[in-house]
Amino acid sequence: MKIVVDSNIIFSASLSSNSKFRYIFSDKDNLFYVPTLLYKEIFNKIDKILRYSKANKSITIEYVYHLLSLINYIPPEIINKETYQLAYDLCKDYDENDTPFVALTIHLGAKLWTGDKIKKHIQNLGFDIFFEEI
Repeated sequence: MKIVVDSNIIFSASLSSNSKFRYIFSDKDNLFYVPTLLYKEIFNKIDKILRYSKANKSITIEYVYHLLSLINYIPPEIINKETYQLAYDLCKDYDENDTPFVALTIHLGAKLWTGDKIKKHIQNLGFDIFFEEI
């Protein structure tokens, strides 16, 4: 299954060795995707991840590296303007920063994995293509 992973899921997975995240990310039937901007977000928040992680620094860094290696990075340029506009229209009244993730989900015909409150917002607008955790 194709799954676009929202930043908040990556951050949550980085902070915890929670078996739920490890199980999902280790499932070979899943292919994970994010917009390339995730790299920037991770590097901007690495100090926070290290501060709040339940593991020591070296284990946390190793796990974040492993987690990031399981993900396919897609440049935003490959998404056509109409798809991006549709995603923007869904997100703009709540959090337009989620636009690249929603656009990538639509573009790939994938499911969006998010823990954000934006989920309810875009569901109310007719978008209902989500990955549900087990």
